[in-house]
Amino acid sequence: LEAEMRKLSSGVLSLVVALLILELLSRAIVTFRSDKLAAEKKEEQWYVYSPELGWERKPNFNNTIAAVNRHFDENGFLIGDAVKFSDSTQKKLLFIGDSNTFGNDSPIEAAFPSLVDSAHTHAVTINFATPGYTSYQGKIVLQRALARFRPDVIVASFNFNDRRYVLH
Repeated sequence: LEAEMRKLSSGVLSLVVALLILELLSRAIVTFRSDKLAAEKKEEQWYVYSPELGWERKPNFNNTIAAVNRHFDENGFLIGDAVKFSDSTQKKLLFIGDSNTFGNDSPIEAAFPSLVDSAHTHAVTINFATPGYTSYQGKIVLQRALARFRPDVIVASFNFNDRRYVLH
């Protein structure tokens, strides 16, 4: 009985060691592949460090984010947004939010602030949404934007990031 137990223990130990080795190899392969793909894309970072927000849109960025073209002006606004808000005859709608509002993985024209903008000829929109932001960061962005742009309507849309960070 004792010999059989040693044999069984040895077999289980061998299996565990083999599984650990396979796990380590698979993690190494996935990491290597991920690094290689990132290097091949050569996408410039679209954000810069911010002590107050963690990260902000990079001023004068003109490249792709997740394979979609994005262009930011010298203030990090989507090109054309600040100009639209300078028209005092139009109602102003300000959007804050996360990647859903920003329009990740879709052309800027397909993001819902742009769809609202094209549907309402009597109003203009500015999209202050930033991928990864929580409502806490949105509050700071909103406080900054209120004095500068004096919007007539504010639309806030935050989802996954608030749940992800709060639940931990």
